[in-house]
Amino acid sequence: MNEDILKKLVNHDQKFVEIDQRFDNVDQKFVEIDQRFDKIETKLDEHGVILKSHSEQLEMIASTVVNHEDRLERIEQNMATKGDIRGLDVKMDKM
Repeated sequence: MNEDILKKLVNHDQKFVEIDQRFDNVDQKFVEIDQRFDKIETKLDEHGVILKSHSEQLEMIASTVVNHEDRLERIEQNMATKGDIRGLDVKMDKM
C-alpha cells in the first residue's frame, strides 16, 4: 500500500513540475507583453497623449477647441466667398 501511495505522490510531483513550467511560460509572456506596453506608453507619452489626470485631458481638449475656433474665425474673415469670386469673374470679363 505504501508503494502505491509513493507512486501517486511521484506522479503528482511530476504533474506539479509540468504545471510550474507552464506558469513560468505564462509569466515570461506577461513580461514580454509588459515590455511592449511600456514601449507603446513611451511613444504615446512622446506625442502628448498620456496625461496625468482627467482635468489635464479636459484642459487640453478645451485649449484645442479654442485654438480651432480662433483659426476658423481668421479663415472666415480672410476667405473669399463664391459671391466674391463671381464678382471678380464679372470684372475680369469687363476688362
